[in-house]
Amino acid sequence: MQEKKEQIKIEFSEDLKNTYSNVVFMNYNQSEIVVDFGRILPAIPVATVYSRVILTPQHTKRLMQLLDRNITKYEQKFGEISLKKV
Repeated sequence: MQEKKEQIKIEFSEDLKNTYSNVVFMNYNQSEIVVDFGRILPAIPVATVYSRVILTPQHTKRLMQLLDRNITKYEQKFGEISLKKV
């Protein structure tokens, strides 16, 4: 018997705000993973966090898999993303 997949309707809030992030911090405990997105500017030695996302470990792993699939597709289309060694 084939399992029926339910489609989810996605709506975007009218007050949705886009935020640029160039720094990410992550913390965790046994039941959740906290991801903070922030921005650091040249000549200012302080990173400001603008958004926090709290996920279950299972949702975090799904996010990691989704990011991996999409980075692979991006690199197939636009070329490898190079990272500077820190």
